[in-house]
Amino acid sequence: MKREKRANPTPRPELRAASEESPAVIVGLAVPWDHEIELAGFGEPVREVFRRGAFGAVEDLEGVIVTMEHNVDRLLGRVPMTAKLTDRDDGLWYEVEPPSNAVGEVAIESISRGDINGASFTFSVQPEGENLARDEETGALLREIVEASLFEVAPVAFPAYGAATSAEVDSRSIEAALKAADHELAARRRIALDLRRRRQDLLSLRLG
Repeated sequence: MKREKRANPTPRPELRAASEESPAVIVGLAVPWDHEIELAGFGEPVREVFRRGAFGAVEDLEGVIVTMEHNVDRLLGRVPMTAKLTDRDDGLWYEVEPPSNAVGEVAIESISRGDINGASFTFSVQPEGENLARDEETGALLREIVEASLFEVAPVAFPAYGAATSAEVDSRSIEAALKAADHELAARRRIALDLRRRRQDLLSLRLG
């Protein structure tokens, strides 16, 4: 299973300032639920959506890491020791307690200044974990992700959810679905054309 990467530009991560009782915490939306985005690079419209619960129960997501800009040398935390994930109505949220070192200090400063304004995540889709169907009204192929594995969440400076390209996508199933959809559409058109011709022939016989 190929690891894929997506970004989520809104809302920007927030910083909960440290107090005498608790350390500073970075909070952000990792994966939005039921929000369609467009995948580029396929030559025709392809959209994608993550359904709620696609990564399973949050208590089973042990080992997911939080990094700055997907750089493991800038590790901020790991679930469940210094980070946690929360399933809300609008998406999967993360909270991380950054380390008391230069990496943590830079992360806190960058987020408090607004330099880091989104999040990105790394995942892979499980076998049978996606549904692919053509929207008859728009013609776009919709990739619905219902079962996947989450590996990493990262606050990032340049999130662009809608700019995911085919190079960042496990495109094999999508390309196969596009071909199958094209074949199905062509078959429907042939059937429609044949029916139209039969109706015309029947009308001609009646008029004749």
